[in-house]
Amino acid sequence: MGTSSITTLFRGTLFAGCCLFAITRTETTLAGEPALVVEGLPGRNEARHLYAIHNDTVYHLWLEPLDIAEVADEAEAAWQMALDSFTFLR
Repeated sequence: MGTSSITTLFRGTLFAGCCLFAITRTETTLAGEPALVVEGLPGRNEARHLYAIHNDTVYHLWLEPLDIAEVADEAEAAWQMALDSFTFLR
C-alpha cells in the first residue's frame, strides 16, 4: 500500500473535523515502506506521528513531547535513531 493509500485512509477518518489546527502531513518512508508523518494534531503535548502499512498492518510511531525545550534535542535524536534502525521482521 503506497503513501497515497495511507493519506486516503487517514484523511477521511482521523483528521476529519480538525480544521482549527495547523496539521501537516509529510510523505516519508519507514524501513523502505511508504509512510506519512503527521504533526499538529491536538493533544496534551505537541507530538509527531508516523503511520506506515506493511503486510496489511498499520504501524503507528509517535514522539512526544516536541514542545519542551529541555528535551527537544534528545527527543529528536531518539526519533531519528528509531527511524534509522527500524526493520520489519516479516
